[in-house]
Amino acid sequence: MKTEKSSDNLIIVADSSPLICSVLKMTLEEAGFVVTVASNGNEVLEKIVSDKPFCIILNHKLPVIDGSSVCRIVKEGMGLTSIFCIVFGIENQWNPTGLFSCVDVEIPASVKEIQDILVAVKNRVQENQNSVDAELGLLEEGFFEPKTSLPDLPLSAFVSKAMEKNLVNTYIMEALYSIGSYTTKLDVFSKKLINLVLEIFDADAAILIVNSNPIQLYCNGVHESTETAQKFVNVAIADFEEVDVERKYSSFEKHFLDDSDFIEEINFSSYKSIPLFSEFFLGSIHIASRKKQAFGPHLDSVFQFFTEKVNIFLAQAVYYKKASQTESRLRGVFSRFVPEEIIDELAEVGNSDIAADNDKRKVAVLISDIRSFTNISELNQPENVVSFLNGYFSRMVEVIKKHGGTIDKFMGDAIMALFGAPVSYEDNVARAVNAALEMKSLIPEISCENLIFPEGTDFNIGIGIHYGEVIAGSIGCKEKSDYTVIGDTVNLASRLEGLSKVYGVHIIISGAVKKELDKSYNLLHLDNVKVKGKSVGVEIYRVDDEQLPKKYVDCYTKAIQLYEAGAWNLAQGYFEKALVEIPNDKSATTMLNRCKEFIQSPPENWDGAYTLTRK
Repeated sequence: MKTEKSSDNLIIVADSSPLICSVLKMTLEEAGFVVTVASNGNEVLEKIVSDKPFCIILNHKLPVIDGSSVCRIVKEGMGLTSIFCIVFGIENQWNPTGLFSCVDVEIPASVKEIQDILVAVKNRVQENQNSVDAELGLLEEGFFEPKTSLPDLPLSAFVSKAMEKNLVNTYIMEALYSIGSYTTKLDVFSKKLINLVLEIFDADAAILIVNSNPIQLYCNGVHESTETAQKFVNVAIADFEEVDVERKYSSFEKHFLDDSDFIEEINFSSYKSIPLFSEFFLGSIHIASRKKQAFGPHLDSVFQFFTEKVNIFLAQAVYYKKASQTESRLRGVFSRFVPEEIIDELAEVGNSDIAADNDKRKVAVLISDIRSFTNISELNQPENVVSFLNGYFSRMVEVIKKHGGTIDKFMGDAIMALFGAPVSYEDNVARAVNAALEMKSLIPEISCENLIFPEGTDFNIGIGIHYGEVIAGSIGCKEKSDYTVIGDTVNLASRLEGLSKVYGVHIIISGAVKKELDKSYNLLHLDNVKVKGKSVGVEIYRVDDEQLPKKYVDCYTKAIQLYEAGAWNLAQGYFEKALVEIPNDKSATTMLNRCKEFIQSPPENWDGAYTLTRK
């Protein structure tokens, strides 16, 4: 049988303008090519049948049949894939349905230079010559059968064949777009895709294996309980693993979609495996049929087109799945320290309440600490201490999250929580105080059964809260950084927590916090203090969940007013009366002793605030 070849030097040029055809013909002939011209798409096809050129150069806007459609008819209708197709004058190169997939070189309408066309043709000539030489050598050595000649059919038959193929491709795209909205749910998309595969390729059974974590296998067309299904699955898995032999696949989550009651063993005569790739190995499709040669060469171009498009959709579905898994893991980690609603807000793009790096904002800082924990730790085994802390932290973090706070850090047995960063609310201060009150109320519920306490010591905590400006952002280095806040507000909150021991109370807040609270809270003005390194006094208040005895509050309040005014003799009497109402009250005892000290040695330049000499 004689091999059908195209003329190695013949080019067909086609344009509705005789002038353009003349210029192209003259330029190409000067370069040594043989050129024939045509004025419309039908004339081009007739010349191809009779002259068999190696190259065609067509205007996309040819009359009768446009240039791009001519290329499709030539390659898909006639099967003359060796003819090099150049189409110029293309207005829009975006090609969602693969219309120009049979065009080797697309030259947009913006390109007017003949020289660009000539370069493309010259490159093709060299490739064509190399291909011819190689083909002749292989024919002589008997590596393959020579190609058959072009069938003696009318042009309309070739056009019809190309149109039929184009309709198939269009159907594939429409079908894929119909399930494309499900790519955000990999499981749903995969099930719809495997059903689509059965329909498009008229297969009896199909398997889709998705290279996700874990690996998902979807099978339809055979009943799970049959031996046929097991054999089909084993073959599909073997082919899947063959694509990436270096990786060890441990397990597959199998989903059999054939839920019919009819169980039948099937003998398959045809099988095809199709690997799927994007930037990485996406997975594979496996189809089987009872018909012999059901997936032969006549479907190669359909498989290629289908695979190219499926890769795009499946890659998106796998990406969404990975993104969802990543978000779920991150939520799992962050939810231990951050309320769910804050995570939701952080996930929203463009949320103006989310703090950026080096963001100055007002925040309520809460710091809590376990009383005498160093002494407790010295008496107990490390594993018992750690177990206790884990249980304690779990309860406290739950409360802080409940009130909209976030855990900034754990510092030994201390907790630092933020109300107002990274997400802020209108009532950050009230949230912080409410959290502190609930934390205090939970102390009796914390299990201490495995701990030994020093004599005279009970399990208790102290909490300090201050409200003020901080710098919020990522602090650290390139290798490790943490989102946190820094500034005097943090330092003062820490000092207030320390003062809770001095005044014998559970919760101390600053005057700045008190100003943000309504009158529903049980507050008592304890003192005015100047923390170390500061010259301005700070009002400090105790917060209680229940009201203190009215006589105690009245006496203590009057005593503080006299104390601030420097009338320590009078203040002493009222502190003594307060102690009658609550014997051994540490706040009143501390202030009473200070009044006695000041009576003996009055401080210089007294302004009503006591200067702390230690942190």
